[in-house]
Amino acid sequence: MNTLKPFKVTIDCDIDCPTFNGFYDPSNKYWNGWSNPYFDKENRDKFIGWLRTWIAHDKEYIEEITSTEPTVNGLYYFGSSIVWEEA
Repeated sequence: MNTLKPFKVTIDCDIDCPTFNGFYDPSNKYWNGWSNPYFDKENRDKFIGWLRTWIAHDKEYIEEITSTEPTVNGLYYFGSSIVWEEA
């Protein structure tokens, strides 16, 4: 694994899309054309908090996202299924 690089991402949504500070692996920056971010705990919690208001009805998905465990260097991986764009 390459050294992770910092970048800012936003989720592809219609309105009031927040920006998150994340990191990417230069050898795996994109999934299907979309960014593959890793977040520290602060940005993970910020994302989950926003998600709870954006899709409050989808409790199962929110529970799945909340159960994400840290992987690389204590960071949380949120790529490979969410439509992220570099901000």
